[in-house]
Amino acid sequence: MEPDWIKIQEYNDVVSAELSRQHLQDFDIPAIVLNKKDSSYLLSNAGIELYVHQSNVDEATQLI
Repeated sequence: MEPDWIKIQEYNDVVSAELSRQHLQDFDIPAIVLNKKDSSYLLSNAGIELYVHQSNVDEATQLI
């Protein structure tokens, strides 16, 4: 991940992360979902991360 992209949220499931990403993109805020969840450990609580550019952190955190 580029150093100027900041993790603003962590999710348990891809669907929730993608819904948040889409919501941000509806407001013209580029967002990236990074899935770090290991499929061999399906019981883990997190691992799906939502990133935005550092210039959008404040607005993005208010929107989600």
